[in-house]
Amino acid sequence: MFIKIFFKIFLILLILKIYVSATDAAESSDNFDVVKLSIGGGYAVSTNIRKDNDLDGKGGEYVSSWIPLVSLSWWRLSFRGMQLQFKLFNDSLFSASLKLSRMGQEYRSGYLSKRRSSFAMGGEIRIILINISYLRDIDGVSGGSIYQFSSGIPLPAIENLLFIHLGFGLELNDRKYVDYYFGVRDNEITSYRPQYSGEKTWNRFIALNFNLKPVEVFSTSLSIRYKSYGPSIKNSPTVRTNNEFSYAAMMVFNLL
Repeated sequence: MFIKIFFKIFLILLILKIYVSATDAAESSDNFDVVKLSIGGGYAVSTNIRKDNDLDGKGGEYVSSWIPLVSLSWWRLSFRGMQLQFKLFNDSLFSASLKLSRMGQEYRSGYLSKRRSSFAMGGEIRIILINISYLRDIDGVSGGSIYQFSSGIPLPAIENLLFIHLGFGLELNDRKYVDYYFGVRDNEITSYRPQYSGEKTWNRFIALNFNLKPVEVFSTSLSIRYKSYGPSIKNSPTVRTNNEFSYAAMMVFNLL
């Protein structure tokens, strides 16, 4: 039902945008000569919500990792991290894009088969400050989907130097997604891990981002995020806590 609603909204807005812009001049995003390239990296730390994770570096109370970053954009195409995006439209009131990305939390524990991440395809629309996005597994790993409804507001900062943004929203994980990543199958039952079937659930999140840009070619950022997982994930025998705090610091150099 949610997929049908999402695409109905998407198609209505897409047709409206085409109609409104039919007689407009070509948008600036259609400039084939503009190429932007950035490289950088950072470090991220987050709460480990899983019990007894056997994967390297993911068994403690906190999970940390280095984050390499390459960002490339040309025309309506952009690649950042593990996400490829194609913008259909982009202006101050409305934007729409198609996405290819990775999704899913990798996890493995004793007598529990590894849960793998997968490639996912979907899209995103923005109406002023409201963002609606959808991703669906296309690797046949979980067969699940993630829906996200988010918004955000810029906070007072130092103009052209320090930018602060507050974001918040809801995320819906469907039954297939939750059951694959947080369920326990009959052949995975142990004395401390009963059988468990996941159902769709809503997660809540809020994030605060600080971005410092002293010069045009360099910027640094700090992101603080809190996510509360819904009851179907919280009650899984593979989960130790449903409260996830994450912190990430990044440095980016704009080469082009």
